[in-house]
Amino acid sequence: MSLITFVNLNGEHDFGGENSAHWREAHAYLAMLTRKYRIAAIARQELTHSRANGKRLLFAAGHALGMTGYIAASSTRESPNAPGIFVNEQLLRVVADYPQETGWWHPACQIKTVRAGTEASPELNLASYHLCSNDAEWRRREALMMVKWGKNEQRPKDPDDRFGERVQTTYPCLWFGDQNSYSGDEADRATLPDWDVVTDLPFRANRTTADGRHDTGPWDVMTRAGFTDLALHAHKHLGQELQGTASLIRTDQGNPDGIRRPRIDFGWGNGYIPETLEGVEIITKPIGSWTDHGMGLFHFRMNDFWDAVAATASPR
Repeated sequence: MSLITFVNLNGEHDFGGENSAHWREAHAYLAMLTRKYRIAAIARQELTHSRANGKRLLFAAGHALGMTGYIAASSTRESPNAPGIFVNEQLLRVVADYPQETGWWHPACQIKTVRAGTEASPELNLASYHLCSNDAEWRRREALMMVKWGKNEQRPKDPDDRFGERVQTTYPCLWFGDQNSYSGDEADRATLPDWDVVTDLPFRANRTTADGRHDTGPWDVMTRAGFTDLALHAHKHLGQELQGTASLIRTDQGNPDGIRRPRIDFGWGNGYIPETLEGVEIITKPIGSWTDHGMGLFHFRMNDFWDAVAATASPR
């Protein structure tokens, strides 16, 4: 059975940037993974240094991975940690790049792709995002902007009869990112930070709602809008253990023993796409030597995946 894999990774501050040993080691490891798996795209967050000097580091990463890099159109001046996507052009063909700017702390990188080697393939909305680190309401607003990308639309069944019978369509979406917030599912409750042992008090303020609860706002928005938390789907339907992605290094943010790791990095799919998921891997070693986030590998059954994209986009 052929699999197609999508990767998500927040590489803290671009692994240190140009001339950093961590950057070289991380990209050598990622390049090894591209030889081991059929990786269609790598969603990255914190491409901090990849816009400077004519995007020199973005192109260097693309060369190291054998992929083409895309980076968000702009960066917040106070936190220039842009998201981006590296695309394997043997598996995906990019047909559009939609810059995001207004209302974001870190503008998302959103591209539209089709299956490589096809002319009539339905489009897949592919995004890498990094929600606001300091404000629960801001994160919720960013999530509300994102779910519009996968909106349902109605259009005339007969293009020449705009007032006749109408059909419904959904835009197929696959998104990966750092939400700086938590899952609202009961299965994740035991791994949420224990605020009684958190000594980083600004962190507690940033990750809670106005009434002091763990912030699950973006997760709530996504699920209400019909998107599926892919790792949770693998847990509930494929019997896989949920694995945390945060606090690989910090012990003052509710993980004093190095074990209580919440999920803050997510993959989302809509329509029929989640049904084609074969499994999710969370890698923390050797990744933890270069960044403070676990890396997610999302494996799909390739032919079923593209059939699901087509079925999601089909009028009904």
